[in-house]
Amino acid sequence: MNMEKQVVVMNEKKAAEYLGFSVSALQSWRHRGGGPLFFKKNTKAVRYRQADLDRWIEEHLRTSTSDDGSGAAAVLASVELAEGRRGL
Repeated sequence: MNMEKQVVVMNEKKAAEYLGFSVSALQSWRHRGGGPLFFKKNTKAVRYRQADLDRWIEEHLRTSTSDDGSGAAAVLASVELAEGRRGL
């Protein structure tokens, strides 16, 4: 049985829909930096891996508007620890 993990890749329109942002927001982040990882299939075709989009979302979670990211990191760590204990 083949248990290889399938990589889900999407174009910028699908990636923007997945994230809930506009295509122009993704284009701006690619130019300025700070957006999710992407790759260029050729000079025009930009693609995103779903795993990179999910990782970008996780990196930007916050518990409040004043959270610098450390609050969300603590919450995620406790959730991951609890899931590990339950064998999830």
